[in-house]
Amino acid sequence: MARITIVAAAILTALIPTCCHAFGETGQSAASVSINPASVTLVSKGSQKFKVVANGANSTQVKWMVAGVVGGNAQVGTISADGVYTAPAVASTTAVTLTAVAASNSRASASAVVAVEVDPAVEEAHQKWLAGIAGAAVQYGCSGDLIQQLPTESVADVVKLYVETAQKGTCLVLLPVSTDATSVSYSLASGGTIDGVPILYLSDVHRMRIWNGVEVSGE
Repeated sequence: MARITIVAAAILTALIPTCCHAFGETGQSAASVSINPASVTLVSKGSQKFKVVANGANSTQVKWMVAGVVGGNAQVGTISADGVYTAPAVASTTAVTLTAVAASNSRASASAVVAVEVDPAVEEAHQKWLAGIAGAAVQYGCSGDLIQQLPTESVADVVKLYVETAQKGTCLVLLPVSTDATSVSYSLASGGTIDGVPILYLSDVHRMRIWNGVEVSGE
């Protein structure tokens, strides 16, 4: 199962005058905020309740954000008003930031760095997909050597390589991104053109991922 490691780094207090997070606006009382537990490991789509300690006492009077989004979303995970965080499903290891902001003082906050790891079952499905890519390329009529995205390459990097080196009939292979561990499927799609070169790419999801050389984000 995927695991999510959360390492909390509290941004403390009015006792440290150099830290803007410890102070409110004029007339507000100073506050210190921390998150408990400070670190935790979750399975994919698992949940964990976090407690906020403000000025030494447990508090629910905070605004929660995940990766800068109030309450989070499906891509980065969600957190309820009472601090229950639910991890997302991911196709590659992803880092997000979990933040609690005191309702009484918007400059008092605590943050956590969240590392979301791929579910081993999803990783196994990805490896099966990659192992079958040569056969799928033949079925789809790709000719010549495939140009395959490496884990260290962005979509923009591999598209640039494709445009510079692809011959007629060459197909681009994008890294798998599906979070469905129950099936392995292939699709061939047109990614438009760049500098007059048509882009044909193989993917493990049936949605647009490239258009005119630019990566298209999916939900």
